[in-house]
Amino acid sequence: MEHYGFEDDRAWVINLTRALQEDDFEDASDEELVSIVSIFQVPTALLSSKPEAHTPQVVALGPYHHRRLELLEMERYKLHSAKRVQKNLKKELKFHDLVDQIAKHDKVARACYHRHFNFSRERLAWLFAIDASFLLEYLRMYSTRSWEGSLTRVSFKMGHLIGHSQRKAMHQAILRDIIMLENQIPLFLVKEVHTFYQQEVQNKRYGPQC
Repeated sequence: MEHYGFEDDRAWVINLTRALQEDDFEDASDEELVSIVSIFQVPTALLSSKPEAHTPQVVALGPYHHRRLELLEMERYKLHSAKRVQKNLKKELKFHDLVDQIAKHDKVARACYHRHFNFSRERLAWLFAIDASFLLEYLRMYSTRSWEGSLTRVSFKMGHLIGHSQRKAMHQAILRDIIMLENQIPLFLVKEVHTFYQQEVQNKRYGPQC
């Protein structure tokens, strides 16, 4: 059995006291999602029986599997997605403006997850901005035809992920990872990224807005 000394107890009390004194809690009336956990971890019993069925194999989205070594290959494609989003932002906006906007929802975003993360506010905001950019770009390419009926143009650097029969397995693996329980991003953050697109880009890529 592990024993804790007086110093451990004192440090715990000090940290708890500081946390209670912080005046940065977001009012539930301002953010409907506050304190609503919607992205859970897979139960240990399920994970131990067949971990590959519940663990992303190609791409990590959100903080649960962030920076896992076997998933780092996809980080460069995420960065490319962020660059594409940056090119299509509304006039005079930069990608860091998007990150700053996401950082304003830090408390609410964290509250969506079942587990606590020791990521800084800045790091988590960048993580969400990059991952949401990748998700939006990938879902756009997943649609083989635009609303006008013409073929959707696929970025060369990301085009290898879809559209080629010999790479269909990779495409299916990414789609499988995207729907995994622990591999999620709060929907309101994805919408936040989408609102930063230029209106003409939204209409061109996603069709009429209902």
